[in-house]
Amino acid sequence: MGEIIDHVAAEALRQLSNELRDRRDAVLQNWVQRVAREPFHLGRPERAVADHIPRLLDALIEDLAGSPAERERAEQELAAIGLEHARARLVQGLSTSEVLTELRILAQEIGAELRTSVDTEPMRLSDVLGAEVLINDRLFAAAVAAADVMGEELRRQRTDAAKLIVHDLRTPLTSLKGFAELLSRNPGSDFAANAAKMILEQTARLTSLIDQFLGSSQADHQIPALQPGHVDLRELIEEVVRSLGGEARRRIKVSVQSGTTPEGMWDGAQLKRVLENVLGNALKYAPTGDVDVTVGVQDERLFIRVHDEGIGVAPEDQTKILEPYFRSPDAINRNVEGTGLGLFIARGIVEAHSGTLTVESPGTGQGTTVTITLPPHLEDEQPVPS
Repeated sequence: MGEIIDHVAAEALRQLSNELRDRRDAVLQNWVQRVAREPFHLGRPERAVADHIPRLLDALIEDLAGSPAERERAEQELAAIGLEHARARLVQGLSTSEVLTELRILAQEIGAELRTSVDTEPMRLSDVLGAEVLINDRLFAAAVAAADVMGEELRRQRTDAAKLIVHDLRTPLTSLKGFAELLSRNPGSDFAANAAKMILEQTARLTSLIDQFLGSSQADHQIPALQPGHVDLRELIEEVVRSLGGEARRRIKVSVQSGTTPEGMWDGAQLKRVLENVLGNALKYAPTGDVDVTVGVQDERLFIRVHDEGIGVAPEDQTKILEPYFRSPDAINRNVEGTGLGLFIARGIVEAHSGTLTVESPGTGQGTTVTITLPPHLEDEQPVPS
């Protein structure tokens, strides 16, 4: 931006600033009229009026006439006003793109008023165009700040809603589990014993779903607090297989490539969550056949590759499969239970280790391969010992 300031004489900018100040009311009036006709304000023109836009325009006018130090302060003020405007519009229900449209219209109206002052002198036109570029740059920075705060606010609202749901669900689940445990100790009949067992299994499943929602809300805002320690991946995988029950022990086949030392410094508890999810998915989405787990080294990084012969992933869904809450139509049609959060959370944990998690499938009905790569140590990325 310094090149523009150098090109446009300071005196010319001050003159344009004064002319824009004289046309301030016209700019605001035209802006309100245009914004009121936008679909998101249509039928409610009074809502188009915004206290922050006049302040934003005043700050832009002062920015044109200011010294370099004053421009730096003005840039900060413009970003702050942009944030306030975004928060106010968010409360009104506007989306990020709609707020950006309002700022774009403001830039257009300022430019239109500036160009009315252009006479036939080429240098005059050059000064106006330079001023327009400066104003657009400032408004772009304000727009970026507005978009950031609106995205963060929407994520916060979703997290708060998830926490509220969790709070409301945990209390009855705890009571239900307690009564079921009492019934299982003194069932009185086989029917009551089976009913108690079923209730306990279902409450455990619901508790797991709640934990996934909690994990999602944490993954939206922060990297898990990792606690590195020595981990043997083969031992960790075998531990997870045992915890998944008899079916997992029968169907999951684990192999380590020759010459691979499957050890490193990672957060074992967090990687266990990842493996529980990935292996659990493989069993769930491939109800028959073996699940092959391979541990090896490639490009000085350890990898875990999990392959199944299950329902696969359609080509159009492969870019969405790692997004939160996404569930493929095939999984829904087959009544496969899930929240669409597991892989999203797993990827967040792996990436916190400076690793990667990818999902590949030739297509529907052709199986799926999930590949996890990890550096040998959480702290750095030294070559893997072999």
